Formats: sequence, structure tokens, C-alpha cells
Amino acid sequence: MKSWFLMVGLVTLCWGPLLAAEEAVSETGGPVSLLQQNPDDVAALNAYMLENLRKATGQMATAPEEAEAVLNEMLEVLNALEPTTVDAQQMRQRAVNAVEFYQRQIRVARTTLEELEASLTEDPEDVPTIQLYLLKLTQELVPLASSQPRVARERLTEAEAFVESRQEAVDGDLARDAWGGANQIFGRVRSAVERSERFDALVGESAAPLAVEAWVNGEPLTDEDLQGSVVLLDFWAVWCGPCIATFPKLRQWHQDYADQGLIIIGLTRYYNFRWDEEAGRAVRSSDPVGPEDERQMLEKFAASYELEHRFALQEGDDLSAFYAVSGIPHMVLVDRTGVVRMVRVGSGEQAARDLEEKIQVLIAEDGAVEAAEEAEPAAEVANTD
Repeated sequence: MKSWFLMVGLVTLCWGPLLAAEEAVSETGGPVSLLQQNPDDVAALNAYMLENLRKATGQMATAPEEAEAVLNEMLEVLNALEPTTVDAQQMRQRAVNAVEFYQRQIRVARTTLEELEASLTEDPEDVPTIQLYLLKLTQELVPLASSQPRVARERLTEAEAFVESRQEAVDGDLARDAWGGANQIFGRVRSAVERSERFDALVGESAAPLAVEAWVNGEPLTDEDLQGSVVLLDFWAVWCGPCIATFPKLRQWHQDYADQGLIIIGLTRYYNFRWDEEAGRAVRSSDPVGPEDERQMLEKFAASYELEHRFALQEGDDLSAFYAVSGIPHMVLVDRTGVVRMVRVGSGEQAARDLEEKIQVLIAEDGAVEAAEEAEPAAEVANTD
């Protein structure tokens, strides 16, 4: 998320000047020459950063060396600038921060926790290495807490012991402050582990009965209707950006697996949103929105995103409480026997992969059960002949 905030800060300073800068670039050459001629040209700096950060971030996964070369060149250009206005100075500093952030990302990807711990064992005062270590720790432990909470808790205990030993060996204030950043990371990982452990406790439990006030984007369903189907419960809201980020996956899963027995139910609430016909989107209303009008908004919202699965408006908090919903999107996968098999939170790629793999497993398992059930009567007939 931090990288996106940095990008937004760079791109959204002013759209008008950015367009003007792009037009000027096409006439006079490139943004670097514009900046060299006028280091106070904020729009030119914005255009330069937009172009090169897109290039660098696009290469980070497949060609990190090339991405690093782009970032190094950007830093040289930025360091050579001497802006005189406050706006240009602030923009330049945000640009430097963005470049340095991505440089750290590349360095972190090239090393291991063990290598960083070995370096910090020798020199616990090395602030840049402390920062890399804490970033690497976050990248590894937070996703691990979601998929393997027991392993993440063990790794967390080891990391806490290591950090404590290094803090005791530190004399300088800068290093002490840098090590202090571990507390926030440990708290975040611990919360993620505890949340995942609550989810793990749900796995193997019978699904909660549907507590739905109204259905949208399809015919109503009952608990009996869900028997024999693989069910994906998606807790979401119209105002939730990460929820909307999952829509391509939900569309694809509905298309690929609905005819194999998957039912997706989007569980939401009334949030006093209406449909803005002119803007073609849902907007929060300052005036009360009646239930029927909000359901109509949801119908149009579903159509605007080409979502074909049903939405259900929860009745009370029973479902959210049972499934320990504290953040959305929150997805629960239930097998055909009505047993919870997986819980995942967030719109990340790993969560999506986990869910799709489990959907495929449950559909395959059910197919195997059906084939076995069909074979048993045939065997019985054969035995009677």
C-alpha cells in the first residue's frame, strides 16, 4: 500500500499541468531536458516520475537489474536538480522517497532473512540493514500468518528473540530508534496470526444458517437450496476498494464453476448508498435511502461490474459474528456437505489462488463421491445376478 500512496502523491498533484507538461515534452524533447532548463517545473517532474516509475515497477518482477538501472538514473537526475520553490522542493523530495522505496524493495528481494540476521549479528548499529531486515520480516511473516499461522507464530517468536538480543547490543540512538520499528511489525503479525487461528477454528465446523433479509441480482436461496453445492460466501461492501478488486476473480469463478456446482453469495449490508445515473456509479447519500431503493442500486451496481452471482443483505450480525468478520473482503468456502473448508481475507493474489485451488479440490472431491455413489448400486445389481 505504501508504494501506491507514493505513486498517487506523484501523479495527482495536478492533472492539468501534467497534460501541459506532456504536450511540452512532445515539442521540446524529453522531461529531463525540461527539468534541467527549469527545475521548478512541477508538472514536468510529475510527468518524468510517472513515465519512469511505470517502467521500473513493470520490470521489477521479471527484470530487476533493468528496473534498478532505471531507478539509479532517476535518483541521479533528481539529486542534480536544485529547485527554488517550495512546491518543487516538496515534489522532488517525494520523488526521491519513491525511488528509494523501490530500491529497497529490489534489495530486499535479493537477500534472505538469514543473510540479514548474520550481517546484523556483526553490526547491530547498521541502520539501513535494520530497515531492510524489518521490511523483509514484514514481507515474509504477514502472508505466512494467513496461510500457516502456527509456523508464523514460531517464526515470530524467533524474530522477537533476535531483535531483543540486537537491541541490547546497540548504543546509538539512530539504531535504537530503527530497532524500535519492530514492535509495530510484531503487533501486526501477531494480530494476523490470531485472526488466522480464529479462522482455522472454523474449518471443519458446520456452516451457519443463512440470515438474509433480502436477495438481489437473482432468485432467493434457502439453506436447502445450498445442499449439495460448493458455496463461496463473500462478505463485501459497495464502498470497499479491495472488495471491488476481487470482482474479476468472482466473475471468472462464476463463469468457470457455476455449472459444476459452485454458488457464490455476496453478503453485504445497507450503507445508505444510491445509484447516480449521470455518473453511472453508487454514491453515498446525505439523505436517507429506503431499502427498496438501495436494493435497486445494488442491481445496477452488479450490472455495471458484470457480476452474475447473487447478493444477499444480511439480517442482523449473526453471519458476520459466526465467521469472525473483522475486515473485508472476507471469503468463506463451504463444501457440499455444508462444512466450512477455508476462510481467506483480502484481495491479494495468494488468497485468490488458495480459494480457487480449494474450489477445484472440492468440486473434484464431490465428483469422486458422486461417481462412487453411482457405482455402488451397479455393484449391488451385479452381485444379485
